Amino acid sequence: DVLGHADLIKLPGQSLIRDVPEKVDELLRELIKHNMAIEINTSGYRREIRESYPGFDWLDLIIDYQIPVTTGSDAHRPDQVALQFDLLYQELNKRGLKKVCRFDKRAKIDQPILNSALK
Repeated sequence: DVLGHADLIKLPGQSLIRDVPEKVDELLRELIKHNMAIEINTSGYRREIRESYPGFDWLDLIIDYQIPVTTGSDAHRPDQVALQFDLLYQELNKRGLKKVCRFDKRAKIDQPILNSALK
């Protein structure tokens, strides 16, 4: 239902969408074909990469392709829950995305991005 950590193999300063755009496009088209969502995971902010998986440079194409977005932080401690979600939601909002999705027993449920999440 969801592809997570789409560009986990990148190194700091590297961008798969810049370096291999045709592969990123191919991957995103497969998500569309299989009616899948993509997870924007903020756990990279706890690591050397210091950005999300995939990076925000993917957002315009994800939104253009109307691929549903879900969020994750891979929290292992309470202080890691929703790590950098304020920044993520600001980036999504800046690009006009007003909702993310979540899943309940594999059913996709749209959730509006609340104004309180944008602070």
